[in-house]
Amino acid sequence: PMAEQAQTVMMGVTVTTNDLSNKDDHFFRVLAATAVHAGEVAEFLFNERSVRTFSAIYDLNNKAYSQGWITDFEQRMTELGGSAVTILSFSSGNQEALIPVAEQLVSGDPDIVIFVTNAVDAALLAKLIRSKSDDVMLGTSEWAGTERLIELGGRFVEGAFVPQYLDRESKDPDYQRFREGFIKRFNHEPGFPGLTAYNATRVIIDRLKNKSASQSLKDALLAQGTFPAIQGSVQFDEFGDAESKTYVTQIINSQFVVQTD
Repeated sequence: PMAEQAQTVMMGVTVTTNDLSNKDDHFFRVLAATAVHAGEVAEFLFNERSVRTFSAIYDLNNKAYSQGWITDFEQRMTELGGSAVTILSFSSGNQEALIPVAEQLVSGDPDIVIFVTNAVDAALLAKLIRSKSDDVMLGTSEWAGTERLIELGGRFVEGAFVPQYLDRESKDPDYQRFREGFIKRFNHEPGFPGLTAYNATRVIIDRLKNKSASQSLKDALLAQGTFPAIQGSVQFDEFGDAESKTYVTQIINSQFVVQTD
């Protein structure tokens, strides 16, 4: 509200909550809303992995994102013919509270258990679930899709389905140059936050440099509409919301391996 009162553009980097969709304001973002991504994950799991039932847990500390994601996932899964067995919530930071949760999540024999959490909590939950069941599939939302998930989860996250906002396997020269430069400077993989932040920054700098003196930054962004970016383009609609791809990956041999493109 303060930014809106000041008519100051805000650029979201990893913000995907549906609460900010379709609003004529000064907020822009380079990723699509959770309704798009969660729906595509549901379609992949239903159509490609024969998932019909699921249990899930989401983090109340990031409720605008996590509750929206699981609501959209459940809605699309239900439309396809699937159903929820159990949906639980918790507040990150109290790891002991997660210990009894594993039993609840696997009761009812769901096809998959979904974690709408950060990577640290997803890794812990995977370990707890595997202590109860070796067979149930595991999945996450995009939020957990960082290198930390594999680092902390180890063998317990092997085989898990993890949607991503980027294709780590891309051979595109622009992406390879970006990745190499990022690793050289920061000594770790950029992951989706690094890539989306880079794209968002390039969009803003382009318009600040090239807009006319009479244009506001908001008007300049909307007038241009589409911007070149790493792994595709950034394309804003009339509300400053963008389209973006979902890449469903599976952790195989401690690597994110793309299953959809």
